[in-house]
Formats: sequence, C-alpha cells, structure tokens
Amino acid sequence: MSLAMLALMAAAVSFDGFGLGIASRARGLRLGHAAAGLLSLASTVAASLGLAAGWGARAALPPGAVQPASASLLLLLALWIIAQSWLQFVDERLAIVFGRPERVDQDGSGVIEAREAFPLALTLGIDAAILGLAAGLRGTSPVLALLVGSGKLFALSLGASLGSRHRGTPWVEKMAVIPATVLIILAFWD
Repeated sequence: MSLAMLALMAAAVSFDGFGLGIASRARGLRLGHAAAGLLSLASTVAASLGLAAGWGARAALPPGAVQPASASLLLLLALWIIAQSWLQFVDERLAIVFGRPERVDQDGSGVIEAREAFPLALTLGIDAAILGLAAGLRGTSPVLALLVGSGKLFALSLGASLGSRHRGTPWVEKMAVIPATVLIILAFWD
C-alpha cells in the first residue's frame, strides 16, 4: 500500500480529533499538551493493536475472504463516523467528544488535562482500532499506526485553531461525510 493511501486512511480516522479541537475551542476550552499527547498515543496504540489483530486474522482467513472482510470493516467504520455525527447528542460519550467537551473539564479550569482526557482517549481510539484491523487484513505496514497518531495530533491542533476563530459555526457536523467518503472509497480500492 502506498504512503499516500496510508496517509488517507490516517486522515480519515483523525477527523474526530479535528471535531474535538473545534468543539473545545468554540466553547473556550483548551486541550493541554499532555492531554493531546495522550489522545495521540491512544490512537497510535489502538491502531497498532488493530493492525496486529488484522495480520493474525489475515493468516487465518482464506485468501478470497481477506479483501471482502477488510472492505466490510472500512464500510462499517464509515457508517460509524456518520452515526457519530448524527447521534452526537443521544449517546453521552459521543456528546462529550463532539457536542459537549466541557463536560470533560471536571475541575472547571478551562483546560482539559491528561487525567481528564482518558474517556476521550478511549472514544477516539475506537475508529483507530477498527481501521487498524481493516488495514492489517490487507497486510498494511505498521507505519499506519504512527500516521494515525501524528494525524490525530495535527487534527486536534488544526481543529483548535479553527474553533477559536469560528465559534458558533454549525458546519462541523456536516463535514463528517468527508472522512466517511474517503473510507468508502478505500474499501473498494485495492
């Protein structure tokens, strides 16, 4: 798999970090450096575990089942990303990440610290693990995990930068179709 394809995969699953950055800054919150590092590390570890599981499954599955299984996982991940956008106010975990990040700021300091970011790390790691599993089925390089983690950190920073400038702009939820579309394309790209 080319580096460009790996970068596209990493960008698609880093988009939730972009949404978190925008939602946080739009509400006057700042993500501490340690918290951002924890979120990036959690996504890297989740992608690595997914890759390892995918490599194991690849060895166990018949060759004709590997690509359809990987494509199915990427399609499910695309649907998950769309569902996150649509259901953000129904499920508390999703509301924390996308709609109400101020709930994570337990001490009311205006800064989300590493100890407060653990629920975010778990939530943001779900898509990285699924992507890792799908990519591992395709025999993808472990470089993907590093790209996912660094992409998450970049997306958080970019989202925070835009969030502080675009308070109250409702276009973030509508942008969920972008990473979902990329994942759908990747599902059928071989």
